Amino acid sequence: GGGTRSRLARISANDASLHWTQTMDRPVNSLTLGAGGILAGGNFVLARNDVRSALVEVDATTGDATAIHSEILTAGGALTHLRMPDGRMWVGGNFLRANGLPKAGLVLVNADGSVDPGGDLGVYGDLGVLNLVPDASGRVYVSGNFTRVDGLPRHALFRLTPSGSIDAAFPLEAQLGRGGIFKVLLDGNAMFVAGGFQSIGPVGQVPLAQANAAKISLLTNSVDASWNPVITTTATSTFTPFPIQGAALDAANDRIYMGGGISSVDGSPVSLVAAL
Repeated sequence: GGGTRSRLARISANDASLHWTQTMDRPVNSLTLGAGGILAGGNFVLARNDVRSALVEVDATTGDATAIHSEILTAGGALTHLRMPDGRMWVGGNFLRANGLPKAGLVLVNADGSVDPGGDLGVYGDLGVLNLVPDASGRVYVSGNFTRVDGLPRHALFRLTPSGSIDAAFPLEAQLGRGGIFKVLLDGNAMFVAGGFQSIGPVGQVPLAQANAAKISLLTNSVDASWNPVITTTATSTFTPFPIQGAALDAANDRIYMGGGISSVDGSPVSLVAAL
């Protein structure tokens, strides 16, 4: 206890000799445990004294940066990443290049840190990709604050096929309000999305006026209009600048917890955190 920790650290409750800290020069946004170490994504450019831009693997025992890394050049950094069963990783965020290749917002990285040269979808927007969620079929739901994907208008949400292309069978998008879609939760044949959006519906059609949270049927790939909580938000705090920034599913009790700048749900006042 009492030691200085700079942005990434291991802390043992029982043995202080197992503590380590990995000094990053800028924040770490996402972590994934793997067999070889800890994959860290962020908007840093240094890990201890090693040049590591936005994505690096750290040895779980020593905290040292390994040789596995990708140079993702950006002001926003790697905001989320997803390790696939074959060892490759989808990395999302707000960036334009990865390992010298044009890769905007979303990039597929091989297990050794090299960048897959194909699949340049080009995800553009203020914050870029914020959340990557896989399903049991190997597809990946991509959400965030973006307005164009693969050269076409697409707002806040799309799905990738197992081969990494845009899944045309999933046509939904959300019109941006304050923040886009921060969180995707899968629950069997249903999906819940939460964030800061004004409406949601199929691409190119009149969307359903449903703000900040929605339930989607994955059997029909359509919005479930019967689930429509009225979530009022106040985004005035430095720490809660967007309506809903986090959400967790309690499937056993049929409940969803959400946190952010929430001030009321269905007319009942709450303070930042709500259970639906």
